[in-house]
Amino acid sequence: MTNNPNELTIENSVLVLIDHQPAVAINVRSIDLGLLVNNVACLSQVAKALGVPTVLTTVGAEGSVLVDPLFKEITEAFPDNKVIDRPSSHAWSHPDVRAAVEATGRKKLVIAGLVTRLCLAQSVLAARRDGYDVYFVSDCSGGVTKEAHDDAKVRMTMAGAKPINWMALTGEWARTGRRLNERLVSNIDSQRGGHHFCAGSRLDHGPNHSRCREAARLRVCFLSKPGLGNQGVHHDNDREKVLYTAKAHTTGGRDARPAALMAAWTSH
Repeated sequence: MTNNPNELTIENSVLVLIDHQPAVAINVRSIDLGLLVNNVACLSQVAKALGVPTVLTTVGAEGSVLVDPLFKEITEAFPDNKVIDRPSSHAWSHPDVRAAVEATGRKKLVIAGLVTRLCLAQSVLAARRDGYDVYFVSDCSGGVTKEAHDDAKVRMTMAGAKPINWMALTGEWARTGRRLNERLVSNIDSQRGGHHFCAGSRLDHGPNHSRCREAARLRVCFLSKPGLGNQGVHHDNDREKVLYTAKAHTTGGRDARPAALMAAWTSH
């Protein structure tokens, strides 16, 4: 039993993280990507520290020369969690994802995902139809535009889902009457909560600084030369520099990220 007076507790919640992958995140524009990765890292660390059951899922991360795992911050927090890879954007339609949630026996579903209008909204709406009390973590999710992100949030809210941010969520989880839990969350907050970027992401202060930081933050761990599979790359500094340098250039005001990604990929 718990004496937590809050609506969300570590005893009644299950967390689902959907498609927090570099090749998916590279399209996000509703939130700075350094901040997004930092937020997801905080949420993951707190969930792990407090023992909240967590389901991890990716889309198209396997069976391709384009190796696209989860953000390393997530896998570092949950090294033993099985990651459920799917062939389609609709996570809730995958039987393994639903089975993993159902196995917890919990009905308060906390979800974050990329991108908001598609992978996140589809699962939130479907879970609501299945009778779950759903909360979506808006600042651990992102859309291709701010408008797309905001529209999806309105749609999910109108369907009965509840918006929350990672600091509010982890604050509710921490209030179990145990000082240890509060100290765990406080330590993580103090390390990351006051910063927009994780260590090593403050890189450039030129006119394209946001895109450069984004490129450096999203490690090129998903790039692989054909035939190398998962052995292609991990967190190689040279590959980071390739993407960082290529993405710092734009043509006619348009982002050169697709060409940069391909250049970095084919050069190895």
